[in-house]
Amino acid sequence: MDKKDEQQEKEIADSAEFIQKYISELNLERGINSPDKYTISLAVSKDGIVDIQMDWPEILCEDMVENIAHLLYALNSSDMKPMIVESLAESSVKKPELDAPVKQVVSEWLKFQEKYQSEPCIRPRDALRDGV
Repeated sequence: MDKKDEQQEKEIADSAEFIQKYISELNLERGINSPDKYTISLAVSKDGIVDIQMDWPEILCEDMVENIAHLLYALNSSDMKPMIVESLAESSVKKPELDAPVKQVVSEWLKFQEKYQSEPCIRPRDALRDGV
């Protein structure tokens, strides 16, 4: 290996170290799939095949259940609802310990549907609230 290659490798290693330090300092390594977040991933292939994946938080309190239900309500449409419900059911099958929380989320989701049937899901004043 010549000096130019060695210098290039050193620069790459230094860059990688800098990036890792930056990520660590900003606590970015937790990312979107951290243990304290509910993540729903929607993907579609060029063939139109939709894939919905759910990652559940380690701790499910009442506030989290309500927030998950609100997110699902916000995503709700006549086409998406059956796919989301199917993915919720799959979550319960893959992880039986999620059966009760999934049922709670569906129950809360139905409450949102009833509450907002004739209203928009997100009111303009709710979107402008501070600290929420």
